[in-house]
Amino acid sequence: MVALNLQPKRHMQTLTGIMVANHKMTEPFLKSKRWLVVLCFSALALIWEGCRGPKADSTADANTFRVGELVRIDFRGISNGFHKIHSGIIKEDGSITLPDVGAITFTNKTVVEIHEELTDRYSSYYKNMRLWINSYPEGIYYVGGEVNQPGPRAYLGKTTVTTAIQAAGDFTEFANKKRAVLIRGERRKTVSLAKTSAGQSRDPPVHPGDRIEVPHKRRP
Repeated sequence: MVALNLQPKRHMQTLTGIMVANHKMTEPFLKSKRWLVVLCFSALALIWEGCRGPKADSTADANTFRVGELVRIDFRGISNGFHKIHSGIIKEDGSITLPDVGAITFTNKTVVEIHEELTDRYSSYYKNMRLWINSYPEGIYYVGGEVNQPGPRAYLGKTTVTTAIQAAGDFTEFANKKRAVLIRGERRKTVSLAKTSAGQSRDPPVHPGDRIEVPHKRRP
């Protein structure tokens, strides 16, 4: 608690002085027990407000990155059409490892601070490059195996196994397009993508924290 020299007696004297300034109002005011009670509570309220000290800013850390968040960074070249996307999860040590520059600490920093830091770090590698940074604290799922863009994906609402595979860049040429494995905790479920696409089977929903593995197709 912040130590404040409130001098409550001075507050009482000040309030009483205001009331006695007008003689016509002073006599009935002081004779009334009701107003004396109000006066006492007003003085106590002033003392309480001072003792509480400044209010903490509950939103101070609301806009900073936290461990476990999915961060997506778009690198775009202005003149040469260069475009690269990197997605990563903020690790326990608060960092994400980025190409060329290595580990960057994200936790307790805002988007503006990270943007300035990355712009400075990458200025020696790329000229005329712009960055777009997005974070997804709502939740993530993972798509691995034979997809074009394996890794964590942001959970943006209703998602199924087939839409998750599409969000991961779709199948590679080596993928077994007939089935996938949905992993939730310790449970594994094989999903028949052939039946799903034909409308013969339900397309299972994907929840935050799920993993989807697309296997390699077997050689003939």
